[in-house]
Amino acid sequence: MTTQSYPEREKTYSLQRPRGGIVDNWCLKRSRLIHKLVSKWTRGDVKINIAMRCREDTWADWGHAWVTYNGIPIMEFKRRLINKPKEKIAESGKYIYWLYK
Repeated sequence: MTTQSYPEREKTYSLQRPRGGIVDNWCLKRSRLIHKLVSKWTRGDVKINIAMRCREDTWADWGHAWVTYNGIPIMEFKRRLINKPKEKIAESGKYIYWLYK
């Protein structure tokens, strides 16, 4: 039996995936998992916080997500991003949305 070889094809994409921010980091997926587990095991106020930095002058937008239990961040290692100045823009059942200044 012979195998047919194909010439190497160069991959070309018409849309590039944005680099950095919530797209490449696992912080949002990790936060959703932590929220699900902590919500099952406790009766406290568990929220997923999502903070974004959006600027018109640059394409370098980025963000971070973390979980708070009764207002205190849990299982979070990037305290520097949590402590950055930010403004609360919305809150829903399990999410709090922030905008970095």
